[in-house]
Amino acid sequence: ISTASVAAHRYNSADINTMTTTSVTADFPMQEFTSWKHIRRPNLIQVLQLQRDINACASSVRSSAGGGNHGCLGQVMPTADYLDLAGQAYVAPQHPGDFAPPEGQRYTQLQFHTLSEAHKERMEQAQRAHELENALKRMIIQAVPDRYLSYLRHPSTGSYDGQSVRQI
Repeated sequence: ISTASVAAHRYNSADINTMTTTSVTADFPMQEFTSWKHIRRPNLIQVLQLQRDINACASSVRSSAGGGNHGCLGQVMPTADYLDLAGQAYVAPQHPGDFAPPEGQRYTQLQFHTLSEAHKERMEQAQRAHELENALKRMIIQAVPDRYLSYLRHPSTGSYDGQSVRQI
C-alpha cells in the first residue's frame, strides 16, 4: 500500500465512538456512590469508603496499562500507591491522534492492517479512560454535596472540566 492510498484509509476519533459510558460502567460493582447529601460532615470512615468505591469501579474497567492486573485503578489511585501495589507505573492511555503511518514508506497490506489495528486499539484505550473519568466524576458529583467540591469548579464555566478524579 503506498502512502498515497493511506489518505483513503485515514480515520479519526469520530470513527471510534462505539464505546459509551454505559459500556464502561456495565461492570462497575455499583452504579452510584453512597450519598453524602444528608450528612452534616463526613467522617474519615465515609471518606475512605468513597475512595474504596471509586477504586473498585476503576478496577473493574479492563486496561493493559500498569501491568493489566488492576484494570484502570492507576487512573484514580495516587502514583506511588499504585506503584507499590502493581510493581510498575500506570501510564494513562493518551489519544493518539489521527491514523497516519510514516510517509515515504510502502507497506504490505498486512503491515498496514497491523499499524491500523494498533492505532485503533490505542484510540479505544484512550476513549475508555476518558469515559471512565467522566463516569466517576459524575458519580462523585452526585454523591458529594457541592459545598465540598465547589472550589474545584472552573470560574468561567462552573463545570469540573479540567479536574481529574484524583483531584476531586
